[in-house]
Amino acid sequence: MRMKTTKKRIGRPADVAPVFRAILDAEGEIDQAKEHFWALFLDTKGHILRIELVTLGLLDQTMVHPREVFRPAIGISAKSVILCHNHPSGDPEPSDKDIQLTRRLIEAGKLLDVRVLDHVIIGEGSEWRSIAEVEAMTSLGLDFN
Repeated sequence: MRMKTTKKRIGRPADVAPVFRAILDAEGEIDQAKEHFWALFLDTKGHILRIELVTLGLLDQTMVHPREVFRPAIGISAKSVILCHNHPSGDPEPSDKDIQLTRRLIEAGKLLDVRVLDHVIIGEGSEWRSIAEVEAMTSLGLDFN
């Protein structure tokens, strides 16, 4: 599923969460009980090219394959991608599986020259976490700069 976007510029993790919170809120309560995984594709200046729902999962997990994340990026010549998913439990803290998936997608992006800038997790209400901002995750190489 593709979302219509404007040429909004994303310059920091705090710019990401409201975009996805609005999308999630528009989906209704039934879909909010499932984990969603989105990819936000950016051009060389950090403007949104496209937002794509990569997969819709279950209550506490979703299956994400690098091929499904990066296929649209190649088709639209995206320079970078920001990953985002929700935690229906409401707790935005990244799980070990979230970290492992982020590592895997960073490596896939390097091979394709599509940089993974961040992986944002949406929790309840206005709660969210940026894996790029989590101190212990700096070894992943995520950085908006």
